[in-house]
Amino acid sequence: MRFNLKRKRFCIISKIFNPGYLFRISVLFLIYLASFSFNNGFSQTSENNLVNFSVDNIPISSALYQLSLQCGYDISYDASDSSLQQLISISARDELALDIYRKLLQNTNHSFKQIDNLIVVFSPGDKVEDSLNSEDESSYLLAVENSVIPDTVFISDTIFRTKTDTLLITRTDTLRIVDTVFIVKPGRDKIKQIKKNNNELITKKVPRKNGWSGEFFVSPMASTFSLSEENSPLKFRNFSIGADLTKIIDNLNISVGIKLNHFADNYNNEYLIQEGGYYQTDTLDIYYTIQDADTSWYYVTDSSWLPVDNHQYNYNIKNRIGYFDIGLSATYDFYSIGKSRIFAGLGLNSGFLIYRSGTAIRNKDTEPQGVNFADLEFDNVVFSAQAKIGLKYQINKIVDFKTELYYFQSFDDAVSNFPYNNKLNGVGLKFALLYYF
Repeated sequence: MRFNLKRKRFCIISKIFNPGYLFRISVLFLIYLASFSFNNGFSQTSENNLVNFSVDNIPISSALYQLSLQCGYDISYDASDSSLQQLISISARDELALDIYRKLLQNTNHSFKQIDNLIVVFSPGDKVEDSLNSEDESSYLLAVENSVIPDTVFISDTIFRTKTDTLLITRTDTLRIVDTVFIVKPGRDKIKQIKKNNNELITKKVPRKNGWSGEFFVSPMASTFSLSEENSPLKFRNFSIGADLTKIIDNLNISVGIKLNHFADNYNNEYLIQEGGYYQTDTLDIYYTIQDADTSWYYVTDSSWLPVDNHQYNYNIKNRIGYFDIGLSATYDFYSIGKSRIFAGLGLNSGFLIYRSGTAIRNKDTEPQGVNFADLEFDNVVFSAQAKIGLKYQINKIVDFKTELYYFQSFDDAVSNFPYNNKLNGVGLKFALLYYF
């Protein structure tokens, strides 16, 4: 047992007086001494330097932070203290930093204390210690006595400064987290409000005020207009496309618009005309005789047989006619339910002929041969009237969907000097989008 104790003591003594170990201890001591001298020198220089400092209408806490950042001090204060949130304006030229700290805190119940490079702001009830208490000192001295390092003063000071620096960093991080929370909350409320407004824009009914609206529409049409057969049935190859501009006055809507009316007629017909099959009598000469007061006429005739001759006609005609219309109409919203409004109205149109192609059949019995459209007498302008009824449904704040059923009839025929009636007439079903502005 004694041998082991002696051996351990010998090892410790040999380790202490080892040249390499003594060299490392000396280097660490010199580095620490240099850093301690630099900190004290920097702090003393900062205290003696004259500072120019100016802030305008900012919280006292922000002013303290800016001054500490400018002078190279660390600062500690209670961020939850409302008195440090008062606004302050100050301008100082060529003054000591500590004097500026006093000016910043003179209208509050706070004081400050400098501990090395740390400025501690406190209220009268707080207790600030600039050194370690007796218990901490005894524990540190006990640790030094058990160590082989001879200098205890510098080790104690190092431990004290390390604890102070760690406390300052922790408080600074905590302040940043609190600031972030206050910034995020208003953003979330704003996002919820935007979503709410968007939902109301789609679902909420918005009254249509007096103003203007624009409309774009397409409309399939069914018409009996035909230049290939009399008493034509309804044909569905016709359509209309255009736009309207409307002035809204309460429930009355007055519109002007333009549109293209396209009429199409596909005519397929096959028929047979038979000629001959009878005797044809020709007069060769005529003479007369007079007896008393009577005159008698005599005809010399000759008869010839006409053989049967069959003529077969087969037509596959595609007739096309187009009009550019300018119209004026008025409608009245006479019933409203929810987002829907029902309306009715009248209109007048003037149509200008812009294209035509096809073949007309005047009379398939007497004139079975077709006549080209270029040889017909088309009226270049055709006037017509229309009656309409429809529904408008509100999609959102500025857009409506509109559907409309209308009947139209021209006042005159499209072609003059034609054997049968050829007025432009029919029914249409309009689909439109209305934009309010």
